[in-house]
Amino acid sequence: MENLYKISNSLGQGPSGEVFRATRDGGESEQQVVVKHFHQEILKDPMAAERIAAAARIHSTLDHPRIATVYDYDVNSQEGYIATEFVPGRSLAQLLGHSRGGTPLSTAGSYSLILQVARALGYAHKRGITHLGVSPSNILCTQSGDIRLTDF
Repeated sequence: MENLYKISNSLGQGPSGEVFRATRDGGESEQQVVVKHFHQEILKDPMAAERIAAAARIHSTLDHPRIATVYDYDVNSQEGYIATEFVPGRSLAQLLGHSRGGTPLSTAGSYSLILQVARALGYAHKRGITHLGVSPSNILCTQSGDIRLTDF
C-alpha cells in the first residue's frame, strides 16, 4: 500500500480500521482517494480477513453514481486496505449533528437524500448484494446534495 498511496491525514477511526485521505499517482496526475486500513488484530483472524476481502470484492463490482467507487483493495494476514473514491463533503452523521445545533435539513433535502440512498441500495439488492451497515456515517453528502454510499 505504501508504494501506491501517499497518505495525507486521518479522517477517522472505527471498529474495523482507520480511514485516511490520500493521493494515488495516476501517471500524469494525482487522484484523491480514501484509504481504509484495517486493524491488524482483525486481520489475524483468517475468517474475519476473508469476510473483509469478500466485502471488498463485492463492493468493487458495483458501478452506480450513488455508490463510492472502489479503486483497489488487498487483504491478507499482514495488511488489509481498500481504496475508494474521495467524496468531498460531509457524512450524513455530520450533517445531522450540525442541524441539531442550527438549521435542520429541509423536507425536500431530506427526501432527496432518502431517495438517493434507496436507489443505491435498490441497485445493490438487484445484484444480490446487501449493505450490512447502512448508517449516517456511511452516507457521504456532496456540496451539491448528491450522496455516495460507502463501506459495503
